[in-house]
Amino acid sequence: FGDSMYTFMFSIIALFIGALLQYFFTQHLDNKKLQRNLRAEAYSDYCKGVSYLANVTSEDGQNNALIADAKCRISIYGNSSVISELAKLVDAGSTLANPEGRKAFSSAVNAMRQDIGNGTVQNHSDLQAVLMGYRDETS
Repeated sequence: FGDSMYTFMFSIIALFIGALLQYFFTQHLDNKKLQRNLRAEAYSDYCKGVSYLANVTSEDGQNNALIADAKCRISIYGNSSVISELAKLVDAGSTLANPEGRKAFSSAVNAMRQDIGNGTVQNHSDLQAVLMGYRDETS
């Protein structure tokens, strides 16, 4: 009777430890997934706002607010390489009106793609065509 009681107790303890470990691993994975989703949403909103501005002729205050909000979320949740690439866009004048700005923006989008696990697009000109409706031949 004594050995079977120990076996029963160890089984219950092992079951409890297994359930506890599964809980913590699930919480960790859910947190990682939430962080990845928040980054992807911020990146998407930013790209959507900037692409919209690149394809219209007038400024849109609501769209600028969307971009500002997305930039704040990117500064909190974003990967450091994405933040670095976006800083290059600021250095280029925060505009897509010049080739440097367009290249910086497409580089930032590539960094965003890399961060969320979609790989990069080798030809920045292809990204420019999709995002901005035209391409720089030297990109």
